[in-house]
Amino acid sequence: MVRVQSFDLPSGWPGSGTRDMPYIHRAHAWLQRRFPGRLNLTLGDSLHTVPALSRTSTVRCDLTFVDGGHTFGHSYADMRSLRCAARPHSLMLADDCMHDQGSNAAFKVGVRAAWHKMVNESRVVPLASVAYGGHSGCLGQYAASAPAVL
Repeated sequence: MVRVQSFDLPSGWPGSGTRDMPYIHRAHAWLQRRFPGRLNLTLGDSLHTVPALSRTSTVRCDLTFVDGGHTFGHSYADMRSLRCAARPHSLMLADDCMHDQGSNAAFKVGVRAAWHKMVNESRVVPLASVAYGGHSGCLGQYAASAPAVL
């Protein structure tokens, strides 16, 4: 059975862009009705919530989808923290890491730099660049031998 562990900023959180659109609670309620007992949502800043779960949970992920803050520091921290919650050789998809053109290019440079640092440190083995729904991302496999220290 597929289970999803999701992290997001709560509506109205500074910088979340959701002050007037509290979609997260509606989406979570709908998903819980559709897939009861299979979705766990943790609200808060991923710089704190992901490492806390990685340290305390015995559950390990087969796939991580990183779509958090777009600065280098936030992206890199999320990628490293989620590595600690992942099984060896599991997949990681980083959203917006291939954007290098258009109006949001400068905003997404941090994600791309964090991806390259993960690859250069041998934490992730790059597999493909992918495009989906107007976005693009990097697909990789976490290396089993990479340090998993937060």
